[in-house]
Amino acid sequence: MSNLRSSLIRLAHQNPEFRAALLPLLKQGGSKQAASEISIEELPESHWGLVKIVDEPAVKVWGGVHGYIVEFKARGGGARLERDRLKRIVSHKNFRWLSPSGRDSFSIGM
Repeated sequence: MSNLRSSLIRLAHQNPEFRAALLPLLKQGGSKQAASEISIEELPESHWGLVKIVDEPAVKVWGGVHGYIVEFKARGGGARLERDRLKRIVSHKNFRWLSPSGRDSFSIGM
């Protein structure tokens, strides 16, 4: 059992008035939900700005409890982004991470 989970259980036990707020957190923490593949149209409208900045074809999209992952295929056979575009990508409010997915593709977490 993690220290955070133990602390939440102890807090709920010692403070019955907090139980209504704490019990849903304990239930969520125990469930392991994997991201599932979704269509690009299911991506929230607030994330489309980032997809447009990337300006590469989206290959796959996954959605889950922690956000979205979009895999892009780089045009021209190499996953290379210009410095200006990369700066706009990483400064976007929904950007979380960027990772190469293969020789000619990359994924962005949002």
